[in-house]
Amino acid sequence: KNYANFQDGPAPADQKSSCSGIDISNKLAPLRFLWHGCDSRILDSILRDGFKLTFSSLVFNVFGAGVYFATDAKLSAYFVTRNVRDNLPNPPDEDGAYSILLCAVSLGVVGLRDPLRGCDEALRVQMAEDLKHPAN
Repeated sequence: KNYANFQDGPAPADQKSSCSGIDISNKLAPLRFLWHGCDSRILDSILRDGFKLTFSSLVFNVFGAGVYFATDAKLSAYFVTRNVRDNLPNPPDEDGAYSILLCAVSLGVVGLRDPLRGCDEALRVQMAEDLKHPAN
């Protein structure tokens, strides 16, 4: 499917995620287009099997384990091109390219969690954007 086939808005009531097997048939889930940057070495795995929470790490995920998406492609591009652990550039793939996916994301419960120790409150609120419209 290409971008022209998708529209922001509620997912169809009978939609079932083929990757996660999550049944959302009893409620409408907000559907948003969000960006995800990934290492080119795992792109095929994501395209074949979807996003796997088993590979999530608590070490570099400031908001907890999970799959991270961004409303701005520049943010995803930053994390693809930088090694967060060492703050060094990530090498591109053999073709000199990086991978950024535009994903149709069915949002679940959206809200602010308690801040991590030492987290700047103003930054936390700013990064959460508008909770009533999380992908706008």
